[in-house]
Amino acid sequence: MEVRVLFWAPMKGFIKITILVGFMLLVAGLAIFLSGSTGTRQQSKLSDERIAVKQNKIPLEVLTWAREQERVLGLQYPSNHPLRILPKSLHIPILMYHYVEYVKDKGDTIRQSLNTTPYTLEQQIITLQNDGYTFLNQQDITAILDGVKRLPPKAIALTFDDGYRDFYTDAYPLLKKYQVKATVYLVAGWTGYPNNMTEDQIKEIVADGLIEFGAHTVHHAWLAGIPLQPLVFEVMESKKMLEELTGTSVTSFAYPYGAFDVAAIEAVHQAGFTSAVSTVPGIDQKQIHRYFFYRLRPGGKIGDALLSWLNGVKDEEMSLDKPNVYH
Repeated sequence: MEVRVLFWAPMKGFIKITILVGFMLLVAGLAIFLSGSTGTRQQSKLSDERIAVKQNKIPLEVLTWAREQERVLGLQYPSNHPLRILPKSLHIPILMYHYVEYVKDKGDTIRQSLNTTPYTLEQQIITLQNDGYTFLNQQDITAILDGVKRLPPKAIALTFDDGYRDFYTDAYPLLKKYQVKATVYLVAGWTGYPNNMTEDQIKEIVADGLIEFGAHTVHHAWLAGIPLQPLVFEVMESKKMLEELTGTSVTSFAYPYGAFDVAAIEAVHQAGFTSAVSTVPGIDQKQIHRYFFYRLRPGGKIGDALLSWLNGVKDEEMSLDKPNVYH
């Protein structure tokens, strides 16, 4: 099915105004935010990335908002743009990874639970290539949604969260070996930390042109329900920092811990991002969900098991009548 749409219609105008005002107040508020504010204390409590496993449903307020957006989307068109026929949704699995390495510290349960071995990643790439899949990055997906590019017969995208150093040492060499596009979501404030990629490593990858970099906030902050001031800072500053570092346009965003709400979506949109990804499982990337695309965790599946699993994935979208929201 197709629907006449041209652009993402903002919910309300109030965020545009409040974001500008809030940004002006950042200088005063940032010191508080970084020195022990509620947002920072909350972030420290939620340092375990495994909490994202629980963020597997679209929040009710977002679902309600999306339904309203879908009702009005396509009824307004900028007069200076030609009308296009755009796809309502794209059947594209977006796979999510964190660590890619052989974990040496068996006591590091977080790393163990979020890890994919290089062998497994390579076998997944080989399986998908042999089955005729085309690897896309997030800019490709939004370009297809916008009618700028065509959707290949079989499309898939790989995403790597946080910018860990093992992406440079273990994952990137495999992606380069098989010429596989991917998107890496960097925590802007973590660049150069012992566990994360350095500026030089990131710039080397950028120069190769194979990998897209997206933003993942400045401090890996939980964004759902936080005050506007730190929300705007984490979203806007992460984009600014990464664009200065990479010298490229950063247009895609990932919500840390998979936590997002309507305010977070609007902040991401107003900051100039053209898409964002969630941790909600699903496979049909809807036009109306371009700021919370579905993603999938492939785990250790390879070969026929991987292909069978991809063919059987169903979107985990809630019903308004029977909401199942995360808390």
